[in-house]
Amino acid sequence: MFRRQLSDGLFGTTLLGDGAHRGSRPLDPFAEIRGLGLDDAVLRPVARLLFVKKMLSSGHAARVDQLALGPSHQGRRRLSIVWTPRQVYSNVPDPEPMSLEGLIQGL
Repeated sequence: MFRRQLSDGLFGTTLLGDGAHRGSRPLDPFAEIRGLGLDDAVLRPVARLLFVKKMLSSGHAARVDQLALGPSHQGRRRLSIVWTPRQVYSNVPDPEPMSLEGLIQGL
């Protein structure tokens, strides 16, 4: 469910469906900086910081393994992210890394 929320918030997909069932809403860690037109030298580290903060503070990740934000092309940027979910139970294997990739607007 969290991956769907993140995809809908970042890339504008509609994976949550009509009306975002069970109180789930799109999640956009970059909402604070969208539309500010930050220079790439500032944008990339700030975007990484915001994403890591959201993932760790929400408890959805043990670590963020990768965040790659490409150059702007016609108002869009390629975003690729990889994170490792936190381990919920100690008697199960370590979780596999999760990833999302797509085109993001407004950064």
